Amino acid sequence: MLQFITCKDDPVGWQLVLDPRIDTVILTGSTATAKSFLEKRPNLKLFAETGGKNSLIVTKIADQDLAIKDAVQSAFGYAGQKCSALSLLILDEELYNSPSFRRQLVDAASSLAVGSAHNLATVVNPLIRPASPHLLKALTTLDEGESWLLEPKQDAHNPQLWSPGIKLGVKPGSFMHQTELFGPVLAVMCAKNLEQAVEFANGTAYGLTAGLHSLDPREHEYWKANIQAGNLYINRAITGAIVARQPFGGCKASSFGLGMKVGGPNYLLQLADRHNIPALGLHTISDDIVDLEAALLQLGVTQKERADFYKAASSMAFWWDNYFTKPRTLRYLAGQDNILSYKPHEEVTVLFQDKDSLFDLFLVLAAARTAGCRVTCAASFRQHRKLFRQGPLEKLFLAFGWSFCTLNELSSDAPHIRDLDRDIPSLHGRLELIHYVREVALSYDYHRYGSLMDREGESREPIR
Repeated sequence: MLQFITCKDDPVGWQLVLDPRIDTVILTGSTATAKSFLEKRPNLKLFAETGGKNSLIVTKIADQDLAIKDAVQSAFGYAGQKCSALSLLILDEELYNSPSFRRQLVDAASSLAVGSAHNLATVVNPLIRPASPHLLKALTTLDEGESWLLEPKQDAHNPQLWSPGIKLGVKPGSFMHQTELFGPVLAVMCAKNLEQAVEFANGTAYGLTAGLHSLDPREHEYWKANIQAGNLYINRAITGAIVARQPFGGCKASSFGLGMKVGGPNYLLQLADRHNIPALGLHTISDDIVDLEAALLQLGVTQKERADFYKAASSMAFWWDNYFTKPRTLRYLAGQDNILSYKPHEEVTVLFQDKDSLFDLFLVLAAARTAGCRVTCAASFRQHRKLFRQGPLEKLFLAFGWSFCTLNELSSDAPHIRDLDRDIPSLHGRLELIHYVREVALSYDYHRYGSLMDREGESREPIR
């Protein structure tokens, strides 16, 4: 059953979010809104796709005409009012200082039709509301070292209609580098090389979409391995994700909750009751997991719990080796690769309170070790003293390079919290391991102007 309710945030919207009968909230909105939900209801199951500060890196080994076309489309379509819109154009210094590249970029942006949304020729339409203070600052002021390559103009008859703006000289850590703007203004940064460009792109709180324009496969591989974003694009625009072709969702401050992508194979699993599903898929467990099992035995468990732990660990190993480490082509299209892969979270924070099961804790630790995540376990004072101070887990945590603390010592910005109370661990390897990875969707246009080049003879399976 679907009920559609239009209401104001306060009081009706907040009543829905805070009502204990509401189990889960799905949000598309700002990072600040998601944080406010969790501040007022910390135990809420929240799955949120939030803000972005999206980048496109263009190297000197790029098709410059195509790069400019895609940059302008990504930055100014819908007047930049898309969470995936391009906000940071990061150029190799050779391109940044190129008069012809600058001239082409200005020509492309200034030629876009600016006007009423009722005119079908319009590309840059009015803002949906008056510019926010942040956006107004970006559209009207320059920080030290910045200059206008193309200065935006406000329409005399419609104060919410602005022409495209392009700002040069944007420095790392500046307002334009860090702030989500949601409007038709583009920051341009200069990087010495690809490594520095990736550093600039990753140097924001967000991780939604990112793009690279380069014809060098070596640059593709470096960028894919190091960029921090959920949706990646090579040699194409960074907006326009299609359900089931480029499942959508980000990381870092662009995502809250498990972070499984909309339109992807795991999204609905977030909403399922997963803990009663038995283990499926058996595989040899690693020596590290055997060490965890030995520690569990020292703490005294039932025979059933020992058998269940072994089955769950075997299932995790099976799904890790046969699913999560295997990039998957989502749609077979001539000229475009669309691949979904998984990257382990660098660190997971596990909350272990008095009412939580020791068996559940070990399931979580086994899953984190299988995925290769670092663990910080925040335990109640009693559990901390019993298990982590001269207890059975202390030696094992030190050997793994993991850490532990009391719940009171836990940092407020702890990454990727695994709360045993909010979401009971599952024995099924695939269902549990989605807590420890983030999905990465890559869309790569490998054709040039319709030519498939060296991949022309490649067989393409039918769309399924």
